[in-house]
Amino acid sequence: MSLIRTVQESNLIEDGKHAGTIKKVDARTYGEFNYVDIVLGDIDGVVSDFTLKYSAPDNLSPNTKLGKLIAVFGGSLKVGSSVDLESIFRVGSKVEFMTLKRQSKKDPSREYAEIVEDSLKPSKLAVKSASSLPVPVVPNPMSGMSAEGSKEFFRKQAERKSWGLDS
Repeated sequence: MSLIRTVQESNLIEDGKHAGTIKKVDARTYGEFNYVDIVLGDIDGVVSDFTLKYSAPDNLSPNTKLGKLIAVFGGSLKVGSSVDLESIFRVGSKVEFMTLKRQSKKDPSREYAEIVEDSLKPSKLAVKSASSLPVPVVPNPMSGMSAEGSKEFFRKQAERKSWGLDS
């Protein structure tokens, strides 16, 4: 195997709404925690090897991130029943989502695109009424969240509201 590589242009996606296709649904373990990953490609119709990953802890109930995502994609969440994630998040399905640029914690000179939590949905899904959207969680000032963390939280909430996710 050759160890020669070609330098490519950065693939940073701009903040805002995007369309894509589900390329893969996978499960992984990180340390002692399990996650479900939904890998998205063909971002905004550009066919390439570039992908984004939306992850949710592999903990399924109506109130978890994974449970809410399954409900948005039309899955049933009856307690005690099993859910086939590959049939809910079908490879090849068209989706919509929003991204925000984030600064790497390890290397502040690097940025990456992060899919905004609760923004991933099937592209055919009609806009939900405000009453069915998740209620945003407001940080407890006694929680120990830093001032910078609080600013970031409220900036993210303002972005979500401007995109119609929260009313």
